[in-house]
Amino acid sequence: MVSDFRRWYFYIACNFLVGMKNGFDFISSSYDRAAKIFFGNDIKKAQCHYITNIPEGATILILGGGTGWILNEIFNRRSSVNIIYVDTSERMIAKAKKTVDNKWLSQLIFINDTYQSVDSKVHFDIIFTPFFLDMFKENDISVIINDLSIQLTENGAWINTDFTNTTIWYQKIVVKMMYIFFRVVCGISAMKLPNFEKIFKQNGFLFYRSAFFHNGMIKSIIYKKR
Repeated sequence: MVSDFRRWYFYIACNFLVGMKNGFDFISSSYDRAAKIFFGNDIKKAQCHYITNIPEGATILILGGGTGWILNEIFNRRSSVNIIYVDTSERMIAKAKKTVDNKWLSQLIFINDTYQSVDSKVHFDIIFTPFFLDMFKENDISVIINDLSIQLTENGAWINTDFTNTTIWYQKIVVKMMYIFFRVVCGISAMKLPNFEKIFKQNGFLFYRSAFFHNGMIKSIIYKKR
């Protein structure tokens, strides 16, 4: 609602005045708290929605996982999975290592780098991109999907959870404010929400199922290769 816009405006203004542009390291300490203030529990609900679709024993690639709260959620429901967790923010990776229960560490590999550092010989049953692809322009997303689709197993799935374009005016303003904020503070390349469905289709993926959250503003989708 309008209050969402006001909160984002205030948050952007404060961080702009700080005058720092240190990527996601800068916001690592307040990232989850800010998400809860603006979107309640819907961010977490959306990311957790399809955990039950992950098969036991699966090998999972998580890109841009942030502070790592999702790791315990996955392991507590799918205890035999193995996860490669990739984030370019050193502080996000550090927080994720502290957040995850120590008993799962043997099933985890942390990579503080881009997805291109992932061993190309490893194949994944699940690729999970939670609020990750929206940082890139559409052409760059196509490259990412095309690069990683080779490593997805024949019956594997790509779960993408992200914001989606709506016709509701205040949601459009909130999205615009978010892009201003993340461009100023984190230096992302994108300026608007991509058309995820179109890009996945162009890169050989089929829609499987989806769920909406936060009055349709957040969408979690499962794609499968043709």
